[in-house]
Amino acid sequence: MAYVYNNIGSVLKSQKKYREAITAFEKCASISKKENIQMELANAYTNIAEVFIKLNDLPAAEKFLSIVFDMQKKKLIGISAHLFGLMAELHKRKKDYKSAFIFSKRHAEETRKFLSKENSHQVNEIHAKYDVEKKEKETEIYRLKNVELKIVLGKLDEEKKRSDVLLKNILPVDIAEDLKATGKSPVRFFDSVTVMFIDIKDFTLYSQKLSPEELVMELDFCFMKFDEIIDKHKLEKIKTIGDAYLCAGGLPKPSKDHAHKISLAAIDIKRFVA
Repeated sequence: MAYVYNNIGSVLKSQKKYREAITAFEKCASISKKENIQMELANAYTNIAEVFIKLNDLPAAEKFLSIVFDMQKKKLIGISAHLFGLMAELHKRKKDYKSAFIFSKRHAEETRKFLSKENSHQVNEIHAKYDVEKKEKETEIYRLKNVELKIVLGKLDEEKKRSDVLLKNILPVDIAEDLKATGKSPVRFFDSVTVMFIDIKDFTLYSQKLSPEELVMELDFCFMKFDEIIDKHKLEKIKTIGDAYLCAGGLPKPSKDHAHKISLAAIDIKRFVA
């Protein structure tokens, strides 16, 4: 019910029915307090603060954001980039630009942390929360036999699959599996590998002629085909930066013919581009 009231509040907020939205969020908060659901309580308070910012009731917004920050400090909830974004907006409206800048910076840092493969432990945290929430929902289904909760579980499964795809997209499969299983991956040394660096000739010239949307679509089209070719030759994509594509052979599973495989992939890529 807490989850449902939070969703109702979000819909009302999007319809700009702010007072009704606050009422729904308050119902969510009341249930969350009673059932000790800290994450949903934090979400409700954050949503209430966001509505008060839209209403320009800054003292009320600050009061609720402070409560959520306190929950964060006590480690009752995880760090939320959205929270820092709201604090930045609050201080901007108060014309406290120095504080607004500090919170904007923190918002950007936390967002980058979440997306960075260097902090893939956050993906593990998502998996852990997923497992806990799934068990809770399964218990509720058994107790209440509620069809709607089964739908929620289906959505959670979709979210887990998305996080799995994200993890495997930024890390080799073996390392991704290690991280999911143990939260860390052992350091490995390779005696011999072959690295291929692909750069698009005259990219600067192309970028001046195409719109940003067209440019991204072209790059996406090329890189997706590069991915297919790399998979075909059993090589490992490392990363892309702008118009550059980096891959390697002979890792994470050592092989004797990695140079040959990279050469074949390079020929296929040249044919595709031509």
